[in-house]
Amino acid sequence: MGKRKASGQLRVLAQNEQMRLLDYLKQHTSYRDYTLVALCLRTGVRNAEARSTNVGDVMKFSAIVNTLEVRAEIAKNGVARRIPLVEEIKKI
Repeated sequence: MGKRKASGQLRVLAQNEQMRLLDYLKQHTSYRDYTLVALCLRTGVRNAEARSTNVGDVMKFSAIVNTLEVRAEIAKNGVARRIPLVEEIKKI
């Protein structure tokens, strides 16, 4: 979620830029869009991985889990992994 610099390096959003983006999305877009962007910013998952996440990847037996399970079939490199979920994401 960054912009390429002239040298080809990716520019990462500063904390205040992330907060402004999330505030804007919360007020002007759907809950889904806000949640997807927050998930990407706070966990580092890729856009396609976030969009392919199912409820079962973050909830087990009606309880929110502590890790997001990125299934092999949606991971860019085809290898499953677990990503810790910060409290901010669990509250969404």
